[in-house]
Amino acid sequence: SIISSIICFNINNTILFWCFYELSILPLLLLLVVDSPYSERYLAIWYLLGYIMLTSLPMLLFLLFVLFITKVPLPPFHSWLPIVHAEANSFSIMLSGYIMKLGIIGVYRFNYLFLLNSMQELDSKRWLAFLSLSHILIALLGLYNQLYLEEGVVSFFCLGHGISACLLFFLFFNLYNITGSRNWLIFYNSNTNSLVFRVLSILTLASFPPSIQFISEILILLKTYNNCSILLVYSLYLFIGGVY
Repeated sequence: SIISSIICFNINNTILFWCFYELSILPLLLLLVVDSPYSERYLAIWYLLGYIMLTSLPMLLFLLFVLFITKVPLPPFHSWLPIVHAEANSFSIMLSGYIMKLGIIGVYRFNYLFLLNSMQELDSKRWLAFLSLSHILIALLGLYNQLYLEEGVVSFFCLGHGISACLLFFLFFNLYNITGSRNWLIFYNSNTNSLVFRVLSILTLASFPPSIQFISEILILLKTYNNCSILLVYSLYLFIGGVY
């Protein structure tokens, strides 16, 4: 997996990058079988395989979202509505009566706000997974604004994010060996010497100054001050990160 990742970082061919990227993920399935002490590891393997084969979870959510907003419909997917309403009256009655409303319910059930439920998570590893997911968004914002062409801001952010996230997962693994649990409340009441490292790692992952992520985010913010759409997403990211 590490060799495939190194190759990914050092090749420019898109097809080869995709191939080695997939190869870097597949060995992790073996780690789930060998290294996980939990009985749910086989279920986790099926989940990982499913999302590898179906691209990724964000892609699935996006497709589901598009599926429902075309039925509501919302612009720019509304051009079919006047055409079909001009035909059978019974069809128009049913479409406007409940089909379009079902689309709204679908948008509600499959929108991204369900991720906010992760704020109540007590399982430390799941909490860290949600935290890492919310903070990696800033790298995508930087790529969207083409900052990779300038100062390598996104690369520095990913470096800091990778180091702090890996350190936290390692610390949580050690705490699990000590306490026998992954519950945050038990971690909080345990007297362990890793408290300082946990706090520093969490602050670093949360872009607390003067971490690499903090400097990278400031640079990205300075570069995107004139782009309202990016600033809106960035503000939402800061809010969610602050709540965590």
